[in-house]
Amino acid sequence: MKNKKIAVFKNGEKVADIGMLGYRDFHSIKQKDRQEAEKAKKAYRARHGCDKDPRRNTPQFYSCEILWNE
Repeated sequence: MKNKKIAVFKNGEKVADIGMLGYRDFHSIKQKDRQEAEKAKKAYRARHGCDKDPRRNTPQFYSCEILWNE
């Protein structure tokens, strides 16, 4: 999809598009400031319920696991 950072594929089939271009994620923040990245990760994961058994194979799940996890 246009304007997304990553297309996620499982068994050769596209399952999700995640991360808006131009928005920060843990890995991009970490390159500049590790402490800021940890703070942003904690806030994002709390806001999106990443640690509450998210539904598998959803854009939210992949965003939590790929963009906002180490």
